[in-house]
Amino acid sequence: MNLSRKHLRFVQVILIFIVLRLSLLPAKYLPRFMQFTWTRWLIVVLALYSGIAGVFFQRRFAGRSSLSAQSRWSVRQVVYLGCSLSVAMYGFLLRIAGGPFWVAVALYAAGLILLVIWSPGTVPTDSRNHPQIGMS
Repeated sequence: MNLSRKHLRFVQVILIFIVLRLSLLPAKYLPRFMQFTWTRWLIVVLALYSGIAGVFFQRRFAGRSSLSAQSRWSVRQVVYLGCSLSVAMYGFLLRIAGGPFWVAVALYAAGLILLVIWSPGTVPTDSRNHPQIGMS
């Protein structure tokens, strides 16, 4: 799964388009209830967990030492993008479930912000093929 920076940027643009398209879905097709039930709270908690996991726990998802450094880097980038998209998707799910509009918009915005501020960084070299100085 060796993805280049160009491929990841293309995926980023597609995901931003998806989030914008979902957020522009006309409200007249969706139910509107202003109460929070336990299922709507669960959706919000899952969205928060997904956003936090995408930002802070990327390394845990790609922690297999059998993968090359570039493959681990690619997995971390895809996990971040996926978690960012899932925050916005939880906003869409909350909207479909009839949750408050302002909470759904906040989740859309959080997912969109995470997608926009994402940057792939530099592609690492494989440390097994290029040992560092001082390492034995």
